[in-house]
Amino acid sequence: MGLPAAKRALVREVNRVAPLLFRVSRELYRQPELGFKEHLSSALLANILEGAGFRVERGLAGMPTAFRAQCGSGEPRVAILAEYDALPELGHACGHNLIAAASLGAALALAALAERPAGTVVVLGTPAEEGAAEGAGGKVALLEAGAFAGLAAALMVHPGDQDAVDVRTAAREAMEARCYGAGALDALLWFFAALQGLGPAEEEVLVHGVIREGGRSPWCDPREAVGRLYVRAATSDELDRAVRRTGERLAAAARSLDCRAELAPYARTYREFRPNATLARLYRDNLRLLGREAACGGQAYGATDMGNVSQALPAMHGYINVADRPLSAHTREFARACLSGRGRRALLDAAKGLGMTVLDCLREEGTLAAAWQDFRAGG
Repeated sequence: MGLPAAKRALVREVNRVAPLLFRVSRELYRQPELGFKEHLSSALLANILEGAGFRVERGLAGMPTAFRAQCGSGEPRVAILAEYDALPELGHACGHNLIAAASLGAALALAALAERPAGTVVVLGTPAEEGAAEGAGGKVALLEAGAFAGLAAALMVHPGDQDAVDVRTAAREAMEARCYGAGALDALLWFFAALQGLGPAEEEVLVHGVIREGGRSPWCDPREAVGRLYVRAATSDELDRAVRRTGERLAAAARSLDCRAELAPYARTYREFRPNATLARLYRDNLRLLGREAACGGQAYGATDMGNVSQALPAMHGYINVADRPLSAHTREFARACLSGRGRRALLDAAKGLGMTVLDCLREEGTLAAAWQDFRAGG
C-alpha cells in the first residue's frame, strides 16, 4: 500500500476491530432510534469507548444521548463526530449506523497505536441530526453549549453513492405552518401550491413538505390544518430570503380564506457546510492510499448540522461509497447498501481514512495551522 509506518499500524488496528465495528453497525441498524431517543445506541458507543480507556462524559449539554469521550491529553484537540439517530419509518436509511461504527473504529485505532501522537482525540456523540425530531440539530445544541470550544478541528465521514470530499451542503429551515378557522385546510393547500418557484431566478430554493393534520372526513370542515416543510437554499443569506417569502405566501393564503396562520421553526436552523481545503486534501490523499479516488467539490442540496460546525472551526464532512449504482439516501435500498459487502468495506475504509486524517492533524507540523488559515480565508 505504500503507507507510512504509523498509518500501517492504524490500518492494522482497524482491521483487528473489524468484527466489533460490523456488530455495532448491525445492532444500530436493528434497533433504530429517533433523535434525542438514541439511548441504546449512545450507550453502546460510550461503553465501548470507556472500555478502551477513553474518559467518557455522558449527558453532554443537557442531552441524555450526547456524550464526549477523550483519549490522550493536551493540545491539539481533534474531534471525531458520531451520528446514530434514525429516520421515522425508514430506520437507518441515511447510514448513521455506518457513521457511528466508522467513527468508533477510527477512535479505537488511534487510541491503540503503540506510538500514540501527542494531543487529545475527542469523540463527540451527536444526537438528532435528522430533522424529524422536535428541536433537531444536536451539533447546534453542542455548539451553543460550548462543547466545541478549544477544538482544533472536527471530522466525520458519511456514506453515499460515491467517494467525495469538499462538497457544499445546503442551508435549511424546518418549519411548521398552522392555519386556523373555516377554510383552514384550503388555505394550507393554497399555501403549498404557492411555494413552487419560491426563489428568484438567480437562487435555487428547494421546498417540500407534508400535511400532518387536515381533518378526518370530507364531510367536516376542519378548523385547524398543520403542515411541515423544509426550505433549503445554497447559502444562509438565500435561505433567510426564502423563509421570509415563505411567510409572506402563508399570510397571503390565510388572508384569501379569511383564516389565521402561523409559521415557526420546529428544529434548529442548519447552515451550509463550508469545506476546508486542507482537511479535504488530507482525506482525499488518504483514500488514495486505500485504493479509492474521491470526487472533489460540488453542491448537494441535503442539509446537515455539520454545516453549523464548519462555520465555527475547520471541519471535514467526507463521503464514502456504499453503492454500486446511483442511490439516494433516505431509502430502504440505501439502508441495505450500508450493510452489504460493499458497505462493510466502506465502513472499514471510512474508519481508516478518517483515522489517518486525524493522525495527519496530530502528527504533521503545520497541518492544523494551514486548516485554520483556510478557515479564516473562507475555505
